[in-house]
Amino acid sequence: LTFLKGGVNIITVQIKKILDAANKVIAEKGLNCFTLDEVAKEGGLSKGGLLHHYPSKDKLIKGLIENHLNLLQSSISEREKTLSEASPYNLLLSFIYEQFKMKLA
Repeated sequence: LTFLKGGVNIITVQIKKILDAANKVIAEKGLNCFTLDEVAKEGGLSKGGLLHHYPSKDKLIKGLIENHLNLLQSSISEREKTLSEASPYNLLLSFIYEQFKMKLA
């Protein structure tokens, strides 16, 4: 079941909001402050709303990792498309550039 509002998947928006809040808590306050309560507060959510999508801190951590890997994979694919020469090393080069945020020369 997908809920749409103005053509936007509301669940996807909520999950992004939670993951952004979790990343912000970790980046700005450190792992010692990384609690479900703190993430809910940072994201302007109720704890129940957070728990609906991520019923435990472990599930939220898994969601953060999966999201990071999905973004990295997408960035690698986009970077690979920008390489002009077909080479068996393009995937590796794209990974290295994206992993270390290097610029193509």
